[in-house]
Amino acid sequence: MPAVAATIHLVVANFGTSPTLERSRKQRRANLQNALRVLDLVPSKHHHDQEEVPSHHRLINGCMGDILGVQSKLHAMRKGKESFANSSSNQAQPERSNIVSNNTSVCPSITRLTKEGMFMQIVELHRRGQISSDASILASALSYCADRKTLTAGVQFHALLVKVGYVSSIPIGSSLISFYSRCSQLEIAHRVFQNMTAKNTVTWTALISGYAQDNQVEPCLHLFALMRRSVCKLNDITFTTIFSICTNHAFLVLGKSVQALQMRMGFDSYVHVSNALISMYAKCGSIGEARAVFESITCKDLVSWNSLIFGYSQHGLAEHCLGLLKEMEGHIIPDAISFLGVLSSCRHACLVAEGRRCFRAMIEME
Repeated sequence: MPAVAATIHLVVANFGTSPTLERSRKQRRANLQNALRVLDLVPSKHHHDQEEVPSHHRLINGCMGDILGVQSKLHAMRKGKESFANSSSNQAQPERSNIVSNNTSVCPSITRLTKEGMFMQIVELHRRGQISSDASILASALSYCADRKTLTAGVQFHALLVKVGYVSSIPIGSSLISFYSRCSQLEIAHRVFQNMTAKNTVTWTALISGYAQDNQVEPCLHLFALMRRSVCKLNDITFTTIFSICTNHAFLVLGKSVQALQMRMGFDSYVHVSNALISMYAKCGSIGEARAVFESITCKDLVSWNSLIFGYSQHGLAEHCLGLLKEMEGHIIPDAISFLGVLSSCRHACLVAEGRRCFRAMIEME
């Protein structure tokens, strides 16, 4: 344990806050205005019948795909709002007791509206008390925003979370961190992290992964060291994230220390963690260590084989690539990536005949 901490300390000794990218004032002003619109429309948190939550969850999830995408179409947005206004004036507002049964009919009408208009309709339904502010619903909405990197809509949902009082929730906080990280807003993600009164493994890993994906090494390793000193335990995603950092920056010493830690914690039995370790050793020049990790995997998957094939290819070991491909065919069907690694090694080693045989084998498998 001290050895691991000492190694990490050496890597992060010169830790400093990385400069954040400047965002335009216009974009910030637009995001703020969108957030304020939500804050004005949404009521404070109040109790809703529990039986309404699943159906409302389906309502919003079914419409989210249409909510997030074309918010810049202002003309369509105005038409959508007019459509909503007309439908509201022509139909009596349904009673609260009938909302659950009417969710199926409400969703198609929402999907006909424009992207911005539909979001505001959902907020309007919430204001009327016709949609509950269930945390799982809003977490799902944030997940959609993160997957599509839709910053404006995510900021609006963040405002909604603040209004209804869920922003301090650990699952919601973790979702917010992941969302802002995916949108390259790591300063905001870190601020959300710092403002959380309670954190769990997912929370720590979400921010560590965000910095790793943005290739910010020092804050990533600094957080990893802090997490080690916290009460939260590392998980498999934490290890694969740190191994990816070691792979991209050839941190062999740190990688070996983290490997020792993951073995003590029992994560060496996780195939995807071992696969990340194979790639790390291969990239750092320790192809023998990569082979040893490969041999230690009880149930190798396609990624395991491909990781070692590409490791051999990167080191110019064409004969090893060909031998591993032949061995692989007795256990699992190679894919295009497998053949790509072998063909690349044959090209660099000028093994024309072997490359042609490999190419024919690939064609025959299609």
